[in-house]
Amino acid sequence: MGLIRSDLSLEVQREAVETLGDLEGGRGIPFLKETAESHPRRDVRREALETMAEAAPPDEAMALLSKVAQQDQSVDIQRAAVEALGNIDDPAARRLLLEIAQQHPRYEVRMEAVETLGELEDPRVSAALEEIIRDHPRVEARVEAVQTVADHAEPEAAVRFLKPLAQGADRQEVRWEALEALDLIRRPR
Repeated sequence: MGLIRSDLSLEVQREAVETLGDLEGGRGIPFLKETAESHPRRDVRREALETMAEAAPPDEAMALLSKVAQQDQSVDIQRAAVEALGNIDDPAARRLLLEIAQQHPRYEVRMEAVETLGELEDPRVSAALEEIIRDHPRVEARVEAVQTVADHAEPEAAVRFLKPLAQGADRQEVRWEALEALDLIRRPR
C-alpha cells in the first residue's frame, strides 16, 4: 500500500482516507478503492468503505461495496461494506441490501443487511422487511427483521406491524419476538 502507509498512526491514516474523499473531481476515488480492498488495517479499510459511499458516484460506490460485501475474506469488512451501502441514497442500494439480507452465505452479513435496511427512513424498506419476515428460509433472519422493526419504526407503526405477527406468524420464534417487542413498546418509559 503506497499511498496510505500502514506504519503511521491510525488517526493519521483515517484522516488521509477522509482527505482522499474530499479531493475535487473524484481524484481520490481510485486510491479509496485500493485502500478499501487491500489496506492491512481493518479500521482504515472501514473508513475507506464509508468514505466511498459518501464521496464516489453511487454506481461506482455500489459496485465496490457489493464486491467487498460478497468477496472479502473478513466478515467484519463485509459487514462494514453492507453498512456503507445504507449511506447511499439510491433505490439500487436498497435492492442490493435486500439481496444481501436474503442470500448472503454468512449469517452475520445477512443480519447486518437487515439491520441496515431497518435504519433507513424509506417506506419501501418496510415492504422489504415484511418480505424477509414472511419468506426468509432462516428463522433467525425473520426474528432479526422483527427486532429491527421494533427498534426503528415509530411506535404506532410498529404496533400495527407487529400485532398480526404476534397473533399469526407461522413460526413460534417470530410470534414470540413480536410479542416481546409489543410488550416493550407498550411499557411506560
